[in-house]
Amino acid sequence: RFMAVVSHELRSPIHGICGLSEALAISEKDGGRHRKLKMITTCSTRLLDLVSNIMEISNMRTNNLRLNIEACNVSQMVEEAVHMLDHATDRHGHPVKRASVKLVTEVDRANLPVIHADTHRCTQVVYNLVLNALKFTHEGQVRITGHYCAEKEEVRLDVADTGVGISKQHLERIFEPFEQEDGDISRTFE
Repeated sequence: RFMAVVSHELRSPIHGICGLSEALAISEKDGGRHRKLKMITTCSTRLLDLVSNIMEISNMRTNNLRLNIEACNVSQMVEEAVHMLDHATDRHGHPVKRASVKLVTEVDRANLPVIHADTHRCTQVVYNLVLNALKFTHEGQVRITGHYCAEKEEVRLDVADTGVGISKQHLERIFEPFEQEDGDISRTFE
């Protein structure tokens, strides 16, 4: 009951932010401002999704997770996540992407099919993978590649970086819920 009340209280103002920023974006003639307003809409929509995901944690644990399967344009999804991260700041107001890091996208747009998937969850996965790559890469590059393998009928996205990497002893652990390789190193890179 508590989570339902908290979720409702958080969703109401976020819906307001989504609606107001979308309305402002529609009427904004200046291209730069229009783009920034669209970013506010996109970010507030992601926050709304996060609130919903918090509510679904209990459903995941009981195998009752609901997915919203729809047509998903993979190249647009990657482009949206990369664009958000290219302009994102951390909690101290510093850019997430350092000036010494190049964000490279090599997605085979012409050959990537539209897939049926939960677009928001897929975007969240790509966003989080690229965010972590950016967080732990001080210089060099973060590269997102994507292609379609017809033989396997699969779309493959890879995120590679020139950051500090993950030690072999922690590779399996990082896929456990709420786990990190090393909390101390994570705080160093926040």
